[in-house]
Amino acid sequence: MKKHHQWNISYFIVTLIALTLAQFLFSERSSVELIPYSQFLQLLNEHKLSELRIEKDQISGKLQEPINGHSLFDLRQAAGLRQA
Repeated sequence: MKKHHQWNISYFIVTLIALTLAQFLFSERSSVELIPYSQFLQLLNEHKLSELRIEKDQISGKLQEPINGHSLFDLRQAAGLRQA
């Protein structure tokens, strides 16, 4: 009977590893592309944004066509720039 339980635990461990690997691979694909404000304005003028979210200190959204394999974008903040 112990061997049967050990077999079930082995399936559980293999499944856990497979799910962790799948999550890692899918999270890599959906990571965010950081773009400068000038590129954001260009994409906006060319109507290449499908979704746009503007918050107090962040602009992000979804691209119609992926950039470098990323379909989500976020604006890069200039170094030393502080919001008042």
